[in-house]
Amino acid sequence: MYTAMNIAAEVVRQYQEHKQPITNLKLQKVLYYVQMNALQKDGCALFEEDFQAWRHGPVLPGIYEAFRKYISGNIDYKDPVLTQNEVAVDPECENRINEIVVRTLNLSAWDMVYKTHETKPWKDTYIPDANRLISKDRIRMDGEVNLS
Repeated sequence: MYTAMNIAAEVVRQYQEHKQPITNLKLQKVLYYVQMNALQKDGCALFEEDFQAWRHGPVLPGIYEAFRKYISGNIDYKDPVLTQNEVAVDPECENRINEIVVRTLNLSAWDMVYKTHETKPWKDTYIPDANRLISKDRIRMDGEVNLS
């Protein structure tokens, strides 16, 4: 199993490969769908960390803290936090990530916020200012990769 930061580094790498920028807000949503995709298709999580239901959708607090310095700007793909967490992901994992990356390239961060707000795991968990944990079981059973 990888860490959330390992997968974040791979997502940012793939976005950079497509010559597309990514913000912290959008990265959070891409990671949510990547984890959902893996849980539903493979039955297991790519990373251990849990999402919390925040006002603007699912958030991994550690990832948020690492990249909050960019505010709403694009994450520098050469950020030391990313480069220190780059690992060779196995081909199946890389494909799972790529499935979501390709489907999100043309969506704005706010498009993705609205889409995550439509997902049952976030809707059933969100309480304003509570930052409640969204369980992996809930994401696996009730999540919908609603990116079309």
